[in-house]
Amino acid sequence: MKHLTLKAPNTEAKPTIAKQTLENARKAITNFMANEIQLIFLSIYGRNPNFEEDEEWTISTGDLADDVYINVEVDNSYLDVEDTTCERREISEISCALDGSIYLFDEDGNDWNVNEISLEELSAISDILEITYLNRVENR
Repeated sequence: MKHLTLKAPNTEAKPTIAKQTLENARKAITNFMANEIQLIFLSIYGRNPNFEEDEEWTISTGDLADDVYINVEVDNSYLDVEDTTCERREISEISCALDGSIYLFDEDGNDWNVNEISLEELSAISDILEITYLNRVENR
């Protein structure tokens, strides 16, 4: 009798349609955000950053139409708690580098790349940036 053996799953398989769709959505939202950050920066300061001095397009969230919050996993291992705990953090600055990378900073200087943020939170931040830019253009 022939003995059947199970094959290991192919981890190099093509991503599913759902994963591709989410990746495409993240990429589109991130690109849109990078563009909006640059436009808002220009409308506030009237110039581009000095890239030779390592400046980036950085805007304070106080200049935005609404406050920006993200959920962050918090390490509570010192409490002997195994569950993951999330904390809502207010973002104080949003920065876009020359290569299009976007980072969020809180008041304490902690930073998060947009790849570390849920698609829903990214979408909400993108909405705030869009509303801010539209408000600034209409009020000129």
